Amino acid sequence: MALEYYQGKIIPKTDSEPLFVLDLAVIKQHLHQIALMTSKKHSKISTELIGVFNNFTQENENYEVFDSNLMVFLEALESYVYPDMTVAHSQNQIFVGEMLKNPLMVAEVLSDSTEKKDRTLKKDAYLACDSLQDYLMIEQNFLQVIHYFRLENVWQSSTYQSIDDQIIFAGIPFVLDLKKIYRRVL
Repeated sequence: MALEYYQGKIIPKTDSEPLFVLDLAVIKQHLHQIALMTSKKHSKISTELIGVFNNFTQENENYEVFDSNLMVFLEALESYVYPDMTVAHSQNQIFVGEMLKNPLMVAEVLSDSTEKKDRTLKKDAYLACDSLQDYLMIEQNFLQVIHYFRLENVWQSSTYQSIDDQIIFAGIPFVLDLKKIYRRVL
């Protein structure tokens, strides 16, 4: 494939036909929005959360944890998302290409720029996912975790706001101490 730079645009070409056009001016214009999506607090909470679940999966090989680079396909959206953390069964993962189709648990650390979408559109799509048993929405600017969990095929939720709170998961034999994920954040 050949690339052509023309009037501020990168144009990949095959046999002189453009495949798609990347407009560098538009990309530069939106870079600040992309940078605002992840803050130091967001990154720290995500890192601590993944670390805690990595420790759990080392002791329990039935589960596997993934970071925000894994695409999760949500049928309700007919698209994929990148949760901050995903847990799946080790033995029965279903992939469509590189996208996991059957997460067991997902977590989103809320960002100012994505919070509205995380609390509405994405939440509804997650809760429509048949395999999902637990969904966490984690605040980065203050201590609050909303835990959606499925019991007897009915979604329920609990809100946690104390550093000493513990979350008991519906689909994973694990208890999460909030002080471990908010360590050195608040």
